[in-house]
Amino acid sequence: MKEYILISGICGNFGRELAAYLHKEHKIIGLDRREFNDRPKDIIHFQIDIRRKKIEEIFRKYVIKTIIHLNIIHDPRVSSKEHYEFNLTGTANILDLAVKYRVPHFIFLSSADIYGPSPDNPLFIPETHQLYGSKNIPILRDLVETDLLVQSYFWKAPDMTTTILRPCHIVGLNIQNGVMKYIKGRIVPTVAGFNPMIQIIHMQDVFRAIEMVMKRREMGIFNISAQDQIPLLVLLREIGVSHLPVLPPFEKSIFRGLFAAGLISIHPEQVDFLKYPCMVDDSRIKERLSFSPQYKITDIIKELRLTTRL
Repeated sequence: MKEYILISGICGNFGRELAAYLHKEHKIIGLDRREFNDRPKDIIHFQIDIRRKKIEEIFRKYVIKTIIHLNIIHDPRVSSKEHYEFNLTGTANILDLAVKYRVPHFIFLSSADIYGPSPDNPLFIPETHQLYGSKNIPILRDLVETDLLVQSYFWKAPDMTTTILRPCHIVGLNIQNGVMKYIKGRIVPTVAGFNPMIQIIHMQDVFRAIEMVMKRREMGIFNISAQDQIPLLVLLREIGVSHLPVLPPFEKSIFRGLFAAGLISIHPEQVDFLKYPCMVDDSRIKERLSFSPQYKITDIIKELRLTTRL
């Protein structure tokens, strides 16, 4: 009997690119409430909200060997109620079905953002560090709680291999996440007097990490980081982006006005990411899986230069 990989959130740009990366060697089922236009013919797609009970029919009909759960709302313009309900309820639903139908492996793509930016952070944050992201950034509350929900299945479902990946900022030519919207914005704000070190990783390296975890079926939490770190202002300069320094202590109120006017994509609650570091220690994935990113920062900068001119 054929075995499938189910990708929830397949219709996002990252999900589409991941499916394109995996589908030549694996049978793929996509699950998303959005349409999947121009999908490869060999990918099966179900246009269903992951909160719906109807998705159980997919588990009844197909043998699923791995779930890659990407179907998380990150858009700061979506209400906090919708964030919370979709992310928590949807993740709980798909986790429960994974256990009920004995899916061997559940992979959740979380984010290093949930550690939270802080002047008190260690230089490189390990997986054991507290998740302070929602402490000063309330819009990250549902992401922190979703990560904790998935963690609970380490002991709730010991027969299912559960893996949580926490990558640093993911970039790539065709994706439209928070960091890509930030650098491509009409206005790129920074906070005067601050220049935090940041980590950016190419999406192809994240795909490789997902595939490696999937093949090795490794349980646990893994940070995914870049080869190098770079100061935020140096990155913006190198990719040819002009920025608008905002004077403290007025940054949040100015960001609030720019965000409300639709001139910037970064939420005022996220301003600390432009002030303080939030860099992760990836030694665990290197030691356990021998994973190292292939893209150098110079390669990524070249691609981002092209991206910002599109």
